[in-house]
Amino acid sequence: MTTTVQAGATSAPAAEKRGTTPAPWAASALCAQVDPELFFPEIGGSSAVTARRICAACPVRAECLAAALFEEGDCAPSYRHGIRGGLSPRARYALGRRKRPNQKEDAA
Repeated sequence: MTTTVQAGATSAPAAEKRGTTPAPWAASALCAQVDPELFFPEIGGSSAVTARRICAACPVRAECLAAALFEEGDCAPSYRHGIRGGLSPRARYALGRRKRPNQKEDAA
């Protein structure tokens, strides 16, 4: 299944954190029904486990993950935040690197 993402489409917790409007699919997201802070845990915090469980049961997990990968692009893990699409910032970075073709810099 291929998921298309509109530019700026984001999950409810990410939108609330940024003060932006969530994507239309976000209304169906399970994260919209709980405290958004669950999805932005402290490093090693136990809320990450709860957030991942919520994501695992979410009907729009694929859309959320696709939006996160699209929005974050080539950002380093340190510039990514929160559990999105069931993945941590590092896991999304690794997934994004696998999905992108190897980019070689031009020799000048």
